[in-house]
Amino acid sequence: MNTDLSNINLLKAIKQNLPAGMTPVDLLMDILGIGKEAAYRRVRGDVPFTLRETALIAERLKLSLDCIANINPGRILFELRPQKFYFEEESVEEYKPLLAFLDSLQIITKQPYSEFTFSCNTFPQFPGHMFYQLFKYSTFKYMYENENAQSIKPFNEINVPEKFFKLNQDIILETMNLKETTYLFYIRFLENIVNELKYFSSIQLIDKEDIELIKNDLHNLIDHIEELTVNGKFKTGNKANIYISNVRFDVSYSFIHANDYILSMIGAFTVNHLTASDETSLHKIKNRIQALKRVSDLISESGEMKRIQFISEQRRLINTL
Repeated sequence: MNTDLSNINLLKAIKQNLPAGMTPVDLLMDILGIGKEAAYRRVRGDVPFTLRETALIAERLKLSLDCIANINPGRILFELRPQKFYFEEESVEEYKPLLAFLDSLQIITKQPYSEFTFSCNTFPQFPGHMFYQLFKYSTFKYMYENENAQSIKPFNEINVPEKFFKLNQDIILETMNLKETTYLFYIRFLENIVNELKYFSSIQLIDKEDIELIKNDLHNLIDHIEELTVNGKFKTGNKANIYISNVRFDVSYSFIHANDYILSMIGAFTVNHLTASDETSLHKIKNRIQALKRVSDLISESGEMKRIQFISEQRRLINTL
């Protein structure tokens, strides 16, 4: 094992997976039971981590020892990080993954280089979950597809905690502070959710009043996307690129890349993702997205005719509800 490389990889992984409100020094003091100076020496690289310390950190943060030790560097290691979208009773544990992710984003946005690319062929979490009814619909769909039949509730009986919605909304808004964002949507990406809503309405799980509320938020989403396509940037002033793919792709591919942060994501299990934090995976995801761009049109700040047709078609689909 290359000790220097292992220490670099471990420190990088610690920074990428810090719980909300903690520094690397705080985390090492907590996990290893060492003093502040001893923790600083490890963060500076003056003292290498022992095998036992590495194992304790990896266990707490759920890290791959293969990646830390650089074993099988050509092998891609993905991890399923499920985010529960509904819980009967709120607890600190339910919010920890999201708080940690938000904390990481707030650190990344201060770096000189940062980019976020999100592609989807169905309803987009980014930026769709900024809107309450659309976020609630994702919660409903998560329950319908992942709970047993006896646990399924009608849409109007689902209570989404305000704190939970606000935290997801804050994450989306924080991504807009990254230096450059690209959204890549399948040209008929709203067709799926419109058909789903019609189905759930037909089996009386969503009533007409709620359909109208969801319909209104779908229009709000399209208004937001249209504004981005015209201006080519968020209100933060950061770059926003919008592509529409003419070919439906298999699953969603996304990544966040900054000076010292890598997160590659492949959509899975309704609204969850398989994630990886190595450069090999990032390279493959970027290549896949680049291939999708070849069958796509850039409609932000360009392609005015295509943009008008796209926005008009989405509104027509929504109005069929």
